[in-house]
Amino acid sequence: MLLAEDLLLLLTDDATGKLLLPAEQVDIALGGANLLELTLLERVSLDEAEHVVVLDPSSTGDPILDGALRVIGARQGRKPKAVVEPLGENLRTVLYARLVAEGVLRAQERKVLGVLPVHRWPAARGEHEERMRAQLTQVLVQGTTPNARGARLVAACSEVRAQDRQP
Repeated sequence: MLLAEDLLLLLTDDATGKLLLPAEQVDIALGGANLLELTLLERVSLDEAEHVVVLDPSSTGDPILDGALRVIGARQGRKPKAVVEPLGENLRTVLYARLVAEGVLRAQERKVLGVLPVHRWPAARGEHEERMRAQLTQVLVQGTTPNARGARLVAACSEVRAQDRQP
């Protein structure tokens, strides 16, 4: 499962299927998670001036990450902040569809006032998210050392929290 999928699960209420934070903030966080994932895979990095550069543009085997590589390639040489927002565009919808296809979430749609469609994504299976939460608890509360993926999940969650505190 992608880091962005893990983050989206953590940012979606299991019972109601609603986002726990404003959609724009979640979208930026998801874009950042994809950037972190590609960094973990050593596909992108930062140069000396802290601009994003693509190290390996070949296919990752995942269409979401391949799309992110193309977005980064088109914006190569910019600061991460300028890359993260375009990485998050339309990503949430694609991730939700993928999580539904994997049986992790259920898709629900209803109409408000009989006209406006409202989508919700309640949990269908919670095992994966429970493992993630346990890992986060071990790292943040018990002080265990995370693996590289766990460290990036902690970093992604920390960045979401930092965004939440900005005016």
